[in-house]
Amino acid sequence: MLLAILSFLLLQSSLVSTSKDISFNQILKTNQYLLISQHRCQTTFESNVREATCPRGIANVPREWQIQTSACDYPVRVHLIRDPERKKPPRAMYIGRDRSGKTVAFVEDLELPQPSPLNTTSLMYSRIIDFPNRVHKHLDQQRTEFTIYDQSYQLLYLVARDSRGSQHCIIYRLSNLFPGIHDRSMFVSTYVYEFSPHTMNKARTGWTEDPYSDEVFYATTNGEITSIHVLPLNRLMSALQDGVAGKRVFSYEASQRSFISVSGGVLFSQHHKDNYTTVYIRSFENYSQQSLGISCGFISDSRRSRNSFPSVIIVRDWEYCQIRDGAAADRDSCQNERDQWMIQEGLLPAAESSSWWVTALIVSLIILVTLLFLLILYICWLRRSLDDTFDADQTTNLRYYPGQYPDMDVSVDRWNY
Repeated sequence: MLLAILSFLLLQSSLVSTSKDISFNQILKTNQYLLISQHRCQTTFESNVREATCPRGIANVPREWQIQTSACDYPVRVHLIRDPERKKPPRAMYIGRDRSGKTVAFVEDLELPQPSPLNTTSLMYSRIIDFPNRVHKHLDQQRTEFTIYDQSYQLLYLVARDSRGSQHCIIYRLSNLFPGIHDRSMFVSTYVYEFSPHTMNKARTGWTEDPYSDEVFYATTNGEITSIHVLPLNRLMSALQDGVAGKRVFSYEASQRSFISVSGGVLFSQHHKDNYTTVYIRSFENYSQQSLGISCGFISDSRRSRNSFPSVIIVRDWEYCQIRDGAAADRDSCQNERDQWMIQEGLLPAAESSSWWVTALIVSLIILVTLLFLLILYICWLRRSLDDTFDADQTTNLRYYPGQYPDMDVSVDRWNY
């Protein structure tokens, strides 16, 4: 056990950002976030990453930390479950396998890590998920290859492969994700539809959704080039069933890195070479090839990390404040806290804080009043100009000829001439 702890600390000591001009917080453009990293059955929750350091949760977990290697030697997917009305703190769904290999899932609340004297670079804690020995819901008889959650309609897509190698997709409608006091704790899954995905999807890998942009991403490899594609979540069915392609937004050499995920506007990718792994983290807001980022290197177990693709999601801003503050969370205070941090980091000018719209309203009101005042002055000037140019001597008297026009006899209601 001591050897495992020492090896983990040694591994984490190498997690130093290679970029000295930008920090992980600056890539996110917020200091309000919770990073959830899922390496097989190990979940790591991390926040408050210090400058010039990397998130420690992205490092592969040492082999000694797996309680049962055979039971945890499969990918576990994590999905952020958000309250449609944004009134309740978000939750997380974990999808794994039971002892027979069937797909199971559960949903639980999120908590923030607490300070620890053993960790000075961030706030972090880890735990092992023992799927067979905890309450879960069975979703599929097959081993699921990847899952996608559409938060707008609360639809869960499970894509699995049968014994003959054919893919099939099952769609479930999820409910009771935020149970009340008198509701049962387990979520409800209702079967919606099942179909065979289009053959174009055989070449698409790394499917992942970004809950903050309502987009889904996947990767394709053509020769030595790997490309990342994006499409709106409401077009997911067209991609899976009809083979519709997403928009290519990023490319890199396939031999240099592999795609992990996109979450909270941040792209994660990694590269393995011998016993060394490098994780690249970059902003992905505008899908720019030139966005700034950081790279984090650490020693890894080549036997396990080469085909290890962690699931990474980010909880940020208002939903982070909901987890942190609970019932005392206030949206305006949370936004002001972030704005003040961005001003301090030079990411937001003071005039562009949360009260920018108040300033814009005041400026607009001043402009309108000024225009109205100028309009009144112009009308007064115009009338005065007409009075000054009026010459009474040049006017012509109106001639009047009595008896030439009909007059009305009211008493008998007729015309007299």
